[in-house]
This record gives sequence, structure tokens and C-alpha cells, in this order.
Amino acid sequence: MAHPASKIRQESRGGTGHRQNRNAAAATPRGGLFIEAKDALRARANIDPRLGNRERVVLNHVLRFINHDQGYAWPGYARLAAGLRMTVRSVQEAVTRIVAGGYLVRITTHRNPDGRVGVAFAMIPPDDMTWADLIEGDRIAIGHDAATARPSETELYCQSSEDPPEPRVDTGPLENDH
Repeated sequence: MAHPASKIRQESRGGTGHRQNRNAAAATPRGGLFIEAKDALRARANIDPRLGNRERVVLNHVLRFINHDQGYAWPGYARLAAGLRMTVRSVQEAVTRIVAGGYLVRITTHRNPDGRVGVAFAMIPPDDMTWADLIEGDRIAIGHDAATARPSETELYCQSSEDPPEPRVDTGPLENDH
């Protein structure tokens, strides 16, 4: 069975730009591995010779906006440019190279939680890697034991090992409510 990120990668690199996959966020690690996945992606980008300093800076800034709950970032090019003191065109060019490098999926008509439609970004592991590959490589690079460095699928895609909270039942107004 193919890993969810490999299908996203194939579709997001379709060449025409018309087959951008909207399921990238669903394949993003959840729970405690969300931050670790972002860190591993940054570490990989920092050693990727295909990316220059401008692309690394823009990628790091976009990753700051990735929402843990939805898995997307909606900063907009003008906001990114202002935050980085770059031109909008420079940011757009850098994003194009980052997408080509396989670090982000760019969705040009995505509805954000506020209901506005605009560009959205989701992070994906580069090349022919999975999130488990990327996190394992990063863990080994910082000294983890190779035998225990690889996260399981359950660790990657579950919110937590705890039971979900009980649903809240609305019983009407409280005694002190008037």
C-alpha cells in the first residue's frame, strides 16, 4: 500500500499545476510528531543543494504558519513578504522552487477557516521519502538509536494515545444564569 504522502507528491508534481492535491494536510503527522516533522523538514531543507538561502528562509517562515489542527498555512504572499522584508515576487519565486523541491504543496484556491479563499500551503516530505523516513533520519542524525528511531504509523497520524474527551451535553441554563 502506498503511503499517503507519495500520492500527494505524485499529484502535486503533475507538471501543469492543475492537479494540486488537497489531501496533503491529512497526511501530515499529528500529535507530538507534528513539531518533530516540521523540524525534520527544516533540517532536510538546510542540507538540500537545490534550495538556496532565500528558499530556506521562506520555507522556515511558511512552516511557522502551518496550523496543527488543519495542517495548512494561509499567510498570503504579501504577509510573507512583509514578515521577511522581501518583495512579493521574490517570495513567489522562492515558493515555486520550494514546491518543485517537494517540501510544500501550494493550493491556489483554498478556503481557510474564516471562509476566505486564497493560497494555502501544506508541508510534505521531500523526494521519495515518507514522514517516517524523514523523522527517522533526523532522529538518527541527532543521536537516537537507529533501532528505535522510526516512528510507527500510529504515532504519526493519531492525535494522542489518550481517550477522546467525553462530549459536552448542554443541559440548559445554570442556576446562576439569569
